[in-house]
Amino acid sequence: MTKIPEQLRIAFIQRKQVPHLQMGYKSYIICTSPRNGSTLLCQLLTNTNVAGVPDSYFHKPSLNNWMEVHGIAPNSLDNRSETLEAVLKKAHKTGPAETGMFGLRLQGGRLNYFMDQLKLLHSEQNSDVERLNTTFGKAAFIFLSRKNKLEQAISCVKAMQTGLWHTALALILQNSSRRSLNHVNQSARNARSSNIKHD
Repeated sequence: MTKIPEQLRIAFIQRKQVPHLQMGYKSYIICTSPRNGSTLLCQLLTNTNVAGVPDSYFHKPSLNNWMEVHGIAPNSLDNRSETLEAVLKKAHKTGPAETGMFGLRLQGGRLNYFMDQLKLLHSEQNSDVERLNTTFGKAAFIFLSRKNKLEQAISCVKAMQTGLWHTALALILQNSSRRSLNHVNQSARNARSSNIKHD
């Protein structure tokens, strides 16, 4: 499993092998539902250091929550539109993490509220896709689902009952992947440095 981040990293770096990067996409949206492995996918993509920091930046269907999450003081702006613009701008600044690629995870239960807010800001656009492109730049869509729906339902019920949404295994993989990637990055830097000296 720890090899996956490096494979993803190579895929993102070698843009010729990734058609959607050649097509000018500036963002990607992971469309999913709970207990599909999206947290692990976001961690792996983040660990590539070239795919931004995908996350649920608009997890709860509440503008007040979005303001709190993104550090915007209540009543600091004149109206809802200005507040939405400030929240979206803050998320869009955080998400790419200097990689030029914005990643967003959207789950079905939050989608309608989120799109209603974008419609308020971009009523001139005719579709949700156009509004997403206007907000985050041209977007690619990743549809993540779990084949066994019964296992997904059981996993969801267990998580709701226990409050444990992310297992220790996921945290171990996250830390292991980060250490592995850091080692690969350091090796690459050493190799480049060595080549420069020999030239």
